[in-house]
This record gives sequence, C-alpha cells and structure tokens, in this order.
Amino acid sequence: MAASRARQLEELPHGLLDSLFVPVALSTVGVFDARYLRVSPAFLNLIGRSWVEIAASHLVGPGAALSNPARDRRLMLLDIEGGYLAERATLRHASGRLIETVITAQRLRIDGTALDLEIFQPLPR
Repeated sequence: MAASRARQLEELPHGLLDSLFVPVALSTVGVFDARYLRVSPAFLNLIGRSWVEIAASHLVGPGAALSNPARDRRLMLLDIEGGYLAERATLRHASGRLIETVITAQRLRIDGTALDLEIFQPLPR
C-alpha cells in the first residue's frame, strides 16, 4: 500500500480502525474477491478470529461474510449510491455460529482505488 494511502487510512474519523468498541472492516471491492485490508480489534472480537487468520484473506469463504442475495444487494447499493445505512446482515463467527448485525457502509476512493468501509452493530441474540 502506498505511503499516502496508508496515511489517509490512518486519518479515518476517530481512529475507527483501532476501536476496541466499534466493529469496523476496511476491504477491497468485489463480489467474490474482496479482501480485508484492515479491521478494528472489536471486529476481530465479534468474529472470533485474529488478524493473522484473516489478513488479506477473502471476505467470503475464509472471512466472516456470507455470500447471499442480501450481500449482493448491499454491494449494489455501494456501487450505485456509494453507501448505505443500517442494513441487516449475517456474519459467520469462527465457531460457525451466525451473528446477526446491522451494517452501515461507505465506498471510499483513496489514491484512485475503491475501498469499502463497513461499521457493524451486533444485534442482541
């Protein structure tokens, strides 16, 4: 990652990617090939994994994202509108347990590269 891109990521509001309390994920863009670039400690706690386990891995498959029509719809909103607010989504915990969440996301452009920033709110079980 270029130095200027790394600096821009560090400047995201309120240290979101370092949050112990707010689950946040920054990823590349793609239906099947999106990869994690950085996540907050709260996101790792939510999905029961370490950064070493998911670093640069695909969101779908080894990651926590589930490929389904709801995800396709959210990706379409990112493509067309550049973001969305409070969309329901299901993640997969390392144990296999499903986690119901609400996601707010925004498509960012950093040094000409499109990235997706997602903020998760787990729903009570």
